[in-house]
Amino acid sequence: MKFCNVPFLIAFLFFSNALMASEILTAEDYQFRHFTIKEGLSQSAVLCIMQDKRGYMWFGTANGLNRFDGYNFISYVNNPYDSSSISDNEITSVFEDGNGYLWIGTVKGVLNKFNRRTETFEYFTPDDESVNKELFNDTNYPISFVRYNSNTITSIAEDKNGNLWIGTWGNGVYRFDKTKQIFDHYYHQSNDKSSLSYNRITKILVDKKSAVWIGTFGGGLNRVIKVQNKKIISGYTFKFIHYKTGEKNSISNNDIVSIYEDSQSNLWIGTFNGGLNMLNNSQKFVEVEDAKFIKYYSNDSPIKIHYKTIMSIVEGTQGDIWLGTLGDGLIKFNPITNSTLNFKHNPLDNNTLPDNDVIALEKDKSGILWLGTSLGRGITQLQINRKKFNHVTHYPGDSNSLSDNVVWSITEDKDGYIWLGTYRGGLNRYDKEKKKFLTYKHNPDDPNSIPDNHIRSLAVDNYNNLWVGCYKGGLSMYNRKTGDFIDFKELGLDEKALGSDQILDIHIENDSVFWLAAYGGGLTKVIFGKNNQVRYKKFVNNPEDNTSLSDNRVYTILETEPDILWVGTFGGGLNKFDKKTGKFKNYKNKSDNQFSLSDNRVTCVFEDSEGILWIGTFGGGLNKYSEELSRFIRYGEKEGLASYIVYGIVEDRHRNLWMSTNNGIFKFTREDNLFTQYDLSDGVQSLEFSGGAYYEASDGEIYFGGINGINNFYPDSINFISYVPDIVISSVKVLNNAWLGERNKMVLSYTENFFLFEFASLDYSNPEDCRYAYMLEGFDEDWRYTNSKQRIAMYTNIAPGEYIFKVIGSNSDGVWNYEGASISLTILPPFWRTWWFIVGMVFLVLTAIYLISTVRIRNLLAIEKLKMKLAADLHDNIGSGLTEISILSELASRQMNNGSRVSNTQNLKSISETSRKLVDNMSDIVWVVNPNKDSLHDLILRLKDSYSEVLTYMGISLKTTNIHQLENIKLPMEYRQNLYLIFKEGLNNCIKHSNCKNIFLNI
Repeated sequence: MKFCNVPFLIAFLFFSNALMASEILTAEDYQFRHFTIKEGLSQSAVLCIMQDKRGYMWFGTANGLNRFDGYNFISYVNNPYDSSSISDNEITSVFEDGNGYLWIGTVKGVLNKFNRRTETFEYFTPDDESVNKELFNDTNYPISFVRYNSNTITSIAEDKNGNLWIGTWGNGVYRFDKTKQIFDHYYHQSNDKSSLSYNRITKILVDKKSAVWIGTFGGGLNRVIKVQNKKIISGYTFKFIHYKTGEKNSISNNDIVSIYEDSQSNLWIGTFNGGLNMLNNSQKFVEVEDAKFIKYYSNDSPIKIHYKTIMSIVEGTQGDIWLGTLGDGLIKFNPITNSTLNFKHNPLDNNTLPDNDVIALEKDKSGILWLGTSLGRGITQLQINRKKFNHVTHYPGDSNSLSDNVVWSITEDKDGYIWLGTYRGGLNRYDKEKKKFLTYKHNPDDPNSIPDNHIRSLAVDNYNNLWVGCYKGGLSMYNRKTGDFIDFKELGLDEKALGSDQILDIHIENDSVFWLAAYGGGLTKVIFGKNNQVRYKKFVNNPEDNTSLSDNRVYTILETEPDILWVGTFGGGLNKFDKKTGKFKNYKNKSDNQFSLSDNRVTCVFEDSEGILWIGTFGGGLNKYSEELSRFIRYGEKEGLASYIVYGIVEDRHRNLWMSTNNGIFKFTREDNLFTQYDLSDGVQSLEFSGGAYYEASDGEIYFGGINGINNFYPDSINFISYVPDIVISSVKVLNNAWLGERNKMVLSYTENFFLFEFASLDYSNPEDCRYAYMLEGFDEDWRYTNSKQRIAMYTNIAPGEYIFKVIGSNSDGVWNYEGASISLTILPPFWRTWWFIVGMVFLVLTAIYLISTVRIRNLLAIEKLKMKLAADLHDNIGSGLTEISILSELASRQMNNGSRVSNTQNLKSISETSRKLVDNMSDIVWVVNPNKDSLHDLILRLKDSYSEVLTYMGISLKTTNIHQLENIKLPMEYRQNLYLIFKEGLNNCIKHSNCKNIFLNI
């Protein structure tokens, strides 16, 4: 009994079903988008393509390296005056290693390491001495290789140990140890069968099992094996297993151009003139002679693909293998059905491949295919056509098309026909099964024709009669049995009765009661009786009655309860009408109330499946009415609704709201409160839609009418892109100067407080539809929402402090990446606002206060001390002298009374001497306390002045030398007084006891 491999079978069936489903697509189901030098690409010959881990696309061209974020190209070219720029401009290979560094190979053979943070390049040059002993004189190779020389780096890959394997066009292979920055060289040696088979390398691939595969141009395929070798320092070396042509199951051609490993670990090998080969995963590690290659170009192969040269290979999202060929364009190959789809250049079609030479291929994270072409054709982006909506429009001369592109009203009858009212083309009946139109127009010669070609409203009653509201023709009914239109003007419903012939909405309450929105004439209730009797009642605005209709320009009518009508007016806001009381309750915009209606021009009113009322306005966006709180919740630009005009609202079976607006179609996912915008790229008839032209058919199909026809779609069938894009901060400018490099932290001075951030959502399907929200945490209180046209956050006059700039974004279908990107920001304060300066100033102030206080206290103490000294001196010198004078005076007075003149004379003489002595002492005291006489020089002069008269009288000479040297010697008051007394005592002794004639004071 045989057992099948169940996991393999399940995988096979899943893989097969996916591929079979993808085969339904044709070339018309894809769309091309082209990028050349007009869009900012540095050069249009694209030689290599890569998407890095952050999501950026990188393109190597013949004139520089390019980074693309979906909006802008940044080019890196050689600057001969800047050693940190890229080494040379012809880029032949780009690779990102496990650490996020980019490695770039060039035609000149220089390996460049790109540092993202500094946007600088570091060069590494292998040994440029050619090991090729064979002359490559042949010119039979792809034209894109014509610029190569022996040193040209053609391919770069990284093994599991983090070493780079570098292929060259003539010098074999180099293995680069990034840590030690050492190159190991491996090349073909004719005397060593385990050496590299050929020195021209086109592609190096490290597969999922870490095996290194090398494609050579002339030597077939090589697989690298690590073997022990104790003779060398490292203890191991490498040998090369060769897969060459020659055998029935061998590779088809030795001139290998491309190698690719698919999701099933199979190897796909593209050759020059040998077509496509596949080495199954099960065959990769068997003995060389037993390995079986599937050759898709061989005459002996049961599967034949007629494309000789395969330049590039990549696997699509559905398992298809995409092949870039030389001359045969782009091939989509289904390996299960062995079918192909060929994309070739068509000069008469812009939505086509720009050139049939596809040099490079890359699939990005979202599944979009990127193609590099030569000869000035630039980059091509290929993706499945994103048209989400069916578009029905008017084709001049085609009677089986819409009669006019401007559609004002839509409804469906009980037979499933869709009825469309147009601006100038009358009434259209659309059979969506047969896709056929039948048109009804006004005929002046036929009184039974439709009364007006400008149709503004449509409704179907319970008898399947179609009621038509015209712009000028009032109300009419289409009798399906007779095919005639009944004009109700003849039955009394003329302009006088309705107040206006312009009927913008028709609400059928029951078989006999209709409500009409007569624009300019208010709200009209029409009652149909027997025998064509018609009665009517008008409800109009009465300025003196606040329970009347708020405005006569009635635009829309909705019944939510048996006795409640909601009436939207174009200028008077929203009205709630109670049929029983005949009174209106008005809801209008109030500028000072954010919970009031956002705009008084109401274009549509809709009740969802939960009974919630939604109001579309002309200028105020969307409103949700909470009857419990009697307040309106507004939705606009900030919430993601990039249109302030909402024409129509319908609900799908998942409770999502769909809206026609003045900026395309919007889907509102109520569970997440998210808006998704659909624009021209999605197949929308125009960004502008029409008021009143919205309808959900009985089978769930939604119709929206606009100025260029209608869009109809089933919500569940809308192609939805679920890819969550990477969000990046693509550039930073400070004071309008760009900061180089990617960074996660910025430090600015307080003068650098004008800066901006540019950001991007790396969804390349339709980046114009991506939306963003950003905030500067620490400054902004809430998120700021913006679109792709305003991808810049600008800030100025930000106070010093710590901030975090955050940005989140969505893909083109409104799927948000809430993790986003961020960068921390520090704005340094001026030095006078730093903590250390403030602490230092506080310390200095406190120190100054302390010193001032100390000095003041010292001065006060000194003054007190001076007072005490003066008091003591006055007491000791002046007091004793005055006491002596007092005693002598008293004695002199007694002696005078006794008549003793001799004694009295002696007393008076003593009084005179004592008084003179007191004057001298007083003079000494004043001199001592005088701060202007505080030097030793002043003290000597004082001595000379004091004793000059005495010494002259006694014939003694006082001489001093070098007295000028004493001017800078300052003496405190106490020292000055004591020293003065010492000198006086010395002079007195000299005068009294020495009998000298000269006194010398030498300095």
